[in-house]
Amino acid sequence: MKVTLRTKPLSNGTQSLYLDVYDKGKRKYEYLKLYLVPEVDANAKRENANAMKRANELKAQYILGKYKPEIHQGQCPTLMDWLDTYYIYMKEERNVSKAVYDHLHLLRPILDGFLTKIRKQKITVDAFGRSEVLGFLMYMRNWKAEKKGKLSQGTMVAYQQRFVAVFNAAIAEGYIKVNPFDLIKKNERIAKVRSTKDSLTMEEVEKIADVVPVKSEDAEVQPAFLFACFTGIRISDIRELKWSDIKVMGDYKAIIKTQVKTEELVTVPLCMKAMEYLPDQREDEFVFHLPLKTGLRLGLNRIIEASGIDKPVTFHTSRHTFATLTFASGSDLATVSRLLGHTSVATTEIYADVLMDSKVKAINSISDMFK
Repeated sequence: MKVTLRTKPLSNGTQSLYLDVYDKGKRKYEYLKLYLVPEVDANAKRENANAMKRANELKAQYILGKYKPEIHQGQCPTLMDWLDTYYIYMKEERNVSKAVYDHLHLLRPILDGFLTKIRKQKITVDAFGRSEVLGFLMYMRNWKAEKKGKLSQGTMVAYQQRFVAVFNAAIAEGYIKVNPFDLIKKNERIAKVRSTKDSLTMEEVEKIADVVPVKSEDAEVQPAFLFACFTGIRISDIRELKWSDIKVMGDYKAIIKTQVKTEELVTVPLCMKAMEYLPDQREDEFVFHLPLKTGLRLGLNRIIEASGIDKPVTFHTSRHTFATLTFASGSDLATVSRLLGHTSVATTEIYADVLMDSKVKAINSISDMFK
């Protein structure tokens, strides 16, 4: 085990002391709640010397297996400083997706604007209570990004989740005992988005497969769309899919690929139906050769029109289709989430909700038979 004492600069000019622990191939960080301040005078130098002495003592305790995290007894940091500290930690945590710290980065200007509006820029973590949470959620609902308008509900839900996690981390550090988000009612939170996009039934997928494309570009779009229906792969990953991403895993093949959107590695076994829509290998390394965005949309529209399907369909509908069909086959939430490459099971629950609606309708139709 290797333990290294390191520092991280904070926005207020101080540096946070932490332990970088590497043990048996895994790395983790222990933030010591000790800080180095700018050495502007003798008192500051003495304060820093004491902090370094205590940090080295804790390092020695960690090496000897006697380290115990201390409950913070000093001054509680401001919310903005704590957000910055938490962001740095998440940025260095290797098991956290890029989307997490991107959300934290984008959350910061919204929170800063809210605190400026209520004139509490220096509010501490422990002073941010129920009224501030409600005020922030209202502010976020009306907040407008430059040239982009208001935030979508899905984006607000993601930011809300990150903010809840910021306070959970503050609890772990001993700054607070209760997450202020637990002080508001469930219906006062920003509700998660329920999917409004249609998925395709198995019969509709077969109708698309039966279409004979008229244009050559449509002949490129059709198998790619059907392949996505049986793999759940996003259009960005379909475009970047290489033959080298398809690996032989014993008796079956699987896509093992880093996703373009999340930069997370995903493994998707290929069923026999997915294998049917793999094209013949060409001279280059890419599996599919799709037209650009407009050509893709127009080609898919022509295929859907020819199939006789009367519902809005985009390429992303294939991903919805894969999710709902996989749920319908009896797969559990965690498995579907891993297949889709979601960083949060909560995202996958959207598809489960859609399937539940159809189940409720089916159950109600049985009741109607006895009226």
